[in-house]
Amino acid sequence: MTSYFALRYYSAPLVLLVGLATFAGMLGWGSALLGLVRWRLPTPWNEVTATLLGLQILSSMVQWLGMARLAGPPVLISLWVALVVTGGYAAVRSRSRKLRTSDPLPSAVWPLVLVCIVAWLARLLIATAPSTKNDEIYYHMLTPSRIATDGAMLFYQSPWVSAIWPQMTFQIAMAPLHSIRCPDASNVVSVAFGLQLLWFIRRLARETEQPAVWTYFWLGILSVGLYPVVWLVTAGSHALGDLAMTAAVVAFCQRDRLIKSAGPVAYGGMVSTMCWAAGSTKISLLPLSVALLVVVGFALFRRLSTEQRKSAAFVMACPWVLFAGPLLAWTWVQSGSPLGPILSGVLGHSVYDPEQIRKIFQESRDINRPSFASIVETTLLNYSPLLWLGIVGGLIRTQLPRADKWIGGGLLLLQLLVIYILLPYDVRFLGGLHYGLLTWFILAPPARIVEWVAARNIRAFVACGLLLPWLAVQLYYAAQFFPIVLRQQSKNAFCRKYIAFFDDFRRLDRILPPDSILLMTGFRLGAIYAPRPIYLTISDLPPNREVYMFANSREAIGTNDIAPGYGTGPVVYENAHAIAETFRTPGRPSIEMPLHVVRVIRK
Repeated sequence: MTSYFALRYYSAPLVLLVGLATFAGMLGWGSALLGLVRWRLPTPWNEVTATLLGLQILSSMVQWLGMARLAGPPVLISLWVALVVTGGYAAVRSRSRKLRTSDPLPSAVWPLVLVCIVAWLARLLIATAPSTKNDEIYYHMLTPSRIATDGAMLFYQSPWVSAIWPQMTFQIAMAPLHSIRCPDASNVVSVAFGLQLLWFIRRLARETEQPAVWTYFWLGILSVGLYPVVWLVTAGSHALGDLAMTAAVVAFCQRDRLIKSAGPVAYGGMVSTMCWAAGSTKISLLPLSVALLVVVGFALFRRLSTEQRKSAAFVMACPWVLFAGPLLAWTWVQSGSPLGPILSGVLGHSVYDPEQIRKIFQESRDINRPSFASIVETTLLNYSPLLWLGIVGGLIRTQLPRADKWIGGGLLLLQLLVIYILLPYDVRFLGGLHYGLLTWFILAPPARIVEWVAARNIRAFVACGLLLPWLAVQLYYAAQFFPIVLRQQSKNAFCRKYIAFFDDFRRLDRILPPDSILLMTGFRLGAIYAPRPIYLTISDLPPNREVYMFANSREAIGTNDIAPGYGTGPVVYENAHAIAETFRTPGRPSIEMPLHVVRVIRK
């Protein structure tokens, strides 16, 4: 697939440049649209909304091209060039009008600033390394890779998580990066979203006249820990969801100020854009996004006249109709459900077997339900404990109205219930809601707590006890990526260590016919590094192509049918010690297994 052939062009500086240029282009396209519709949003709301809109516009263009089967490499490359040139120009022009000189930071703040800088440099270095995280190379990057390779949006039943197309908006937007042979640049786009989140919080704290020590104290808390260097440096959409949901939650508590400065219609459209952007990153965030939008709509409509309500309702519906509607409709037509495998069989005919899908969902939940001790350990490694104290402060000790605090607590309970019933027990599935509640505390804290944090002894204690250890853990994890980025390790050596079957892929590239395809069932591996188009279920196989299947034992290979109409032929490749599973956890060894590649015979 695309990452296998792009690896020969890999360069960390190029990945960084392409990723930042893509992010700037999205910011510019969104800024141009905001100017066109005359939404006059204050900084930093304008910039955040512009970036979210720019991503949605880019993703929608790829979707429409894909649905029309016009998403070939020349078209996607042209789209990316247009994004960078026109969007970059619009972004520079928009920002040049708003540049302002920052006040010098007090000397007491610089240690906290240094923590943030080191943490973010580590994050950038990881993002510019070749993509190796399990989820991203298994399905996050597979979706845009298939669009670029097929020249179209084709519905694949497997992996089932990527068949839920409405949660793949970010990944679809990255398809042009696969066409220009720089797919790893999508990692840098994620880092840029994360950096924009910190900039957003800093600007709001400055506007509310919070002390610099207080602000950077919390920015440091948000920068350290394993979560930022594991989940916010990949081609997944966690960083986008965190930014969108945080901004939407903060927009709710600052609604009076924003409605006055931007107007009720622009405010409603802005929050609606943020809610859909958050919901498009994980299907599990859709209930929370809709609930938050309803709360905001109720708070907004109660102060508007009938005519104003109509205008606001129309504008608030636009992001969902324009950006969500086509993808939901297309998925419904292709699979029998607007959410692909989810709701299969409920709305009529489905390409999925509903009973089999329920079994898959249940097995996925059972496998990913760790013990309480494991949950505590993972949470402690991912976040500094002060994060949770700040969230509690946001719900209890802020100067916000009591009703807002109750609503914030209700939203938190709603998402916790979704996690409890449907998802693995992992804090990351809060999807940015926890960051939004923390921002409430940052922007409206009790004066006594601010004075307490500003005390020199307290700062030193927190930095040593609750910041530096999490920064150290972060750097320990990130160190494994430094050699490849700093050109002290070869690309092949790095990929051999972190990508399952990488050596086998290289050998198969020389053995298999150029127009053949690979079938892998029962494996969870780096699909985008396969040297041929890869299919994970027989039902997705195209006709009239030579098929070669991965098998993990000779007993699995025989004359029996592997599926109705399909049998096995001769073995074309064997490796008794294939690397079948790799880990980015430092010190954790890879897992080997015997590998056999066999020709599939159509009957």
